[in-house]
Amino acid sequence: MELAHSLENELETLIAGATKVTSIITDMPRGGGGLDSGDWIAKWEPLQLQIKAEIEESVKVRAEIMKHLDQVKTPKLRTVLQLTYVECLS
Repeated sequence: MELAHSLENELETLIAGATKVTSIITDMPRGGGGLDSGDWIAKWEPLQLQIKAEIEESVKVRAEIMKHLDQVKTPKLRTVLQLTYVECLS
């Protein structure tokens, strides 16, 4: 799950860079070394696919955990286990 948060942060940085609009007017020549929107999209798309894969894997793992937790007979114990292993609360 931490990897997904890291990927989301990186994705937000890319989106912010792609949508950032600043204009600085100067008479000095500048190099064209910046990334254009196509470059940002090329970086964004693989991250988006990786996030989707991480989410799908998390959903599968959560379903597997819930399947096992449903076999626990004591409701209070089931709730504690769910909060610990599904909701990541300690």
